[in-house]
This record gives sequence, structure tokens and C-alpha cells, in this order.
Amino acid sequence: KAVVVVPNFYYSNNTTETGLNGIYIFGGRLYYTTPNDDLTADGSKLTSELVLKSINLADPEKTATRHFVFTDNSAQILLTEQSNKVVATYIMGSKLYNLDVADGKSTEIKSHEVDEETKENKDLTVSNVKYDKNGDGQYTGLFFTDGDGSICHIAAGASDYQVYVTNP
Repeated sequence: KAVVVVPNFYYSNNTTETGLNGIYIFGGRLYYTTPNDDLTADGSKLTSELVLKSINLADPEKTATRHFVFTDNSAQILLTEQSNKVVATYIMGSKLYNLDVADGKSTEIKSHEVDEETKENKDLTVSNVKYDKNGDGQYTGLFFTDGDGSICHIAAGASDYQVYVTNP
């Protein structure tokens, strides 16, 4: 008997890293990203957004669990398991975020620079992203350049990044 495991079209905007294809398996669940099929007030589908869903592989005929809506379908998402917790480190626009998949809480990673007026950390601008892997080939984080052109790294699920090379 054939069983439909992913009842939606899965989608990933990542075209440079074939391992980040929008399908992941952690703890007996299959996680995937798919265009949002919710409707707007005029009846159009919200396909400009991505939804992170999962299904229990032991009982795939149950309804998929909806975890989070990314408001841009071009979000680049690295889903990993850290200390038995599924987290998404993702880039949307030019901003970097971490998502705790279990509670649906997304946190923007801010710059180390502090705004003189507000005394708050400035927005971090991310570009030139390259994902890194450990010796087993598992994705563990990403390298990027910030708005000043410095080379930085963040581990998957981490709350802060490291500057490896400062652009003078």
C-alpha cells in the first residue's frame, strides 16, 4: 500500500546547496517547506509565503503539523537539530533569524554595533552566504559577510555570531 507522506508540494529557494532542499528528518518527523495555501480576503492563495510543516513518519496519514509561516517564499532555511530541539536558522531579505520550531518563536540576530541614540543593537545585514558542514557532512552553520564586508559565522541555532575577519 502506498502512503502519501508529504501531502503538499515542497519548495526551497536554496539553489546553491543541494543538501538544503526543503525536506529534513528529525526525531521520527519529516519536516518540509511548502508554499502557503491559505487564502487572502479576495480568494487568492498566499503563495508568496512559505510554511514549515511536519508529519509523524510513524503515522503519516494524520494531518501535518504547521509550525511557522515565513512571510517571503525566498527565505533560505537551514533546519537542524540542536540538543534534541529542531531549530531553523534562516535568512529572509538580508536579515538573519533563528526559529525555535517547537514554540514558533523567531528571533532576529542583531548587529554587534550599537545605535548611539537608541542604545539598541543595529540591524544586521547579511550577504554572500556559504553554509558549512562538519566532518560527517551535516550542516552546522553558515558564513556570511555583514554590511561592512566583514566575514562572519553563526552556528545553527546560536543567538550570536562571530566576526572572523574584520573589513577595515
